[in-house]
Amino acid sequence: MPEDSINAALGREEEIFRDELFADAYVQVGQPSKSPALLCKVLILQFLDNCSDREAEERARYDLRWKKALGVGLAEAGFDYSTLSKFRTRLLLFKKERVVFEAILQQAAAKGLLSQKQVTQIMGSTFTLVGAAAVQNTYTLIRTAIRKLLQSLIRKNNFNTQMLTGLKLNYQTRKKPTLDWSNPEEREAHFHNLIADAQLVLAVTAALPLTETEQKLRDILRRATFYDIEP
Repeated sequence: MPEDSINAALGREEEIFRDELFADAYVQVGQPSKSPALLCKVLILQFLDNCSDREAEERARYDLRWKKALGVGLAEAGFDYSTLSKFRTRLLLFKKERVVFEAILQQAAAKGLLSQKQVTQIMGSTFTLVGAAAVQNTYTLIRTAIRKLLQSLIRKNNFNTQMLTGLKLNYQTRKKPTLDWSNPEEREAHFHNLIADAQLVLAVTAALPLTETEQKLRDILRRATFYDIEP
């Protein structure tokens, strides 16, 4: 593999991709987590190769170029695809989504590939747009899970809709809420409303007789909301 290839460069880069950069986003008890440095590399490879989470799992398992970039052995399986969505959520919740981004830009400036002025411009504009879009996708996932489960429940004649009077947001439409996604205060307020509504829906449906489809929707909502979120 050419030493000037992106895969070889990712494989030998140790300054940008370090687990300790993400230490405060993880608890120090329980089972060991998948290396955040490795997962950051996966996100970059995903972007470069334009592949889904499932495809990324397959490439980390079978593609020698990905194994070189990730620094994993031939016999190593890599990771489960579901780890990636949880990792993205963790990055957003702990405001770690730009750690590697900034480190790459600073390295580019140090090597003379970008001026410091260009680095400042990129960090001040492009990231805001990309980051806001990523947040919207995460929030939309939770909102959609709530909406689909509620639609199924409300279609039942014997369902007591009074149990849902505490909902903070409107789930009757697929239209996204109107807010400034680049504003941290607005995003946080909307996020807390989403989580409160998810908790309410999960509590209401905990003892209900659900169809197989409804149970699957409830499981999706529970995973989307609580796998990487601590109330």
